[in-house]
Amino acid sequence: MILKWRILGSLEKYSNVSLFYYIKDQSVIVESHLQILWFTECRKLRLDDMSNIVRRIKEIRLENMASWKPSTKIIVFILISVSIFILGGGVYDIMLRPLSILPTPSQPIFYYSGMSDQTMTESISFMFFLIIGVLGGYVSFRSTRYAYRPREAKMYLAVGVAMLLFAFIGCRALLSIKGI
Repeated sequence: MILKWRILGSLEKYSNVSLFYYIKDQSVIVESHLQILWFTECRKLRLDDMSNIVRRIKEIRLENMASWKPSTKIIVFILISVSIFILGGGVYDIMLRPLSILPTPSQPIFYYSGMSDQTMTESISFMFFLIIGVLGGYVSFRSTRYAYRPREAKMYLAVGVAMLLFAFIGCRALLSIKGI
């Protein structure tokens, strides 16, 4: 095996030269101002070689992934879930890891007073009320699909509005317990 070596001039003149070479069976030594490359086969990647690589990558077809389109119901569900998580204080819970119950000598406290802190119990209960409110809105919306069956439409609407009221009153009660 015949080894050829090549001395490249200063690094300023040949900046990033080693990045543009495809080197097989070699070792690379970088000295102060010289770069010595020992190689058996060395060729400079040309722009057309790069375009061939890009063309081959574009030719790769993933049949299953190309035809897959996420359902709008799944996207809406994920967006509502993330919104409820953020509004309920999930980010605060992850970042600060608050206590669920505050221990006191007389009885445990489940809620901080004031807006600066919250317990895990507050966060979970607020998320629960938000979920009930969103479900109440969805049930009320579904009542419009039963226009030709007024009895079922009124029942769905009543249940949806009751869930919305329950969620509103529950959220309002949590805020009043906190002293807001």
